[in-house]
Amino acid sequence: MKQVLWLIAMATVFFTTSALAADKVVVIPLNASGNTDKLWGKGRPGTTLRSHSGATGYCSTPSGVNFALSYTFATWQNAAEVCPSGKWVCRISDLPPSGSCNLQPLSSISFRRCDGSEGPYEFDQTIMAGHLADADASDPIAGIVVSSSTLGTPTKGFSCTERPVWCCWK
Repeated sequence: MKQVLWLIAMATVFFTTSALAADKVVVIPLNASGNTDKLWGKGRPGTTLRSHSGATGYCSTPSGVNFALSYTFATWQNAAEVCPSGKWVCRISDLPPSGSCNLQPLSSISFRRCDGSEGPYEFDQTIMAGHLADADASDPIAGIVVSSSTLGTPTKGFSCTERPVWCCWK
C-alpha cells in the first residue's frame, strides 16, 4: 500500500510540475562568459603567454581587450589548446586595425614548418607572427596569421604550420 501511495504522489508531482513548466524556458550557458562566438582557451597545464614590450608585459586595445602571444606553438586547428583558461583565441576584429605589439626576445625560432623544420625570425627576435581564430576567406581550411609588427595586416597561414597563438582577455 505504501508503494502505491508513493507512486501516486510522485506521479502527481511530476505531472503538476510539467504542466506548470510548460510555458517556461530553461537557459543553459555553454561557457562561463555566455559568449559562444569565442574560441576559448583550454588552459592546458603549462600554457603561458610570452612577455611583450611595455610595462604590463602584454598589449591592449582602446576598448580594453588585452592580448599576447602564447609561449607554446600550435597548429591553427589546435589554437585553443595553448591559450590559458579564461582567455580566448583572438580574432582579427579583437586586435587594433594598425600598430604593433613586439616581444621580449625569447628564442631563435618563430615557427615550425609543415615538414617539421624550424623557421627563423623573419626580421629580429622581437617580431613574431601568431595564429588567429579566423579562417582565410579564400581557403576555409587555412587560418590567418598576423605579425606582432603589423597587427592590422593578416595573411594566410598554412594550417599545419606550428606557431604561437594570439590569446585575448578582458
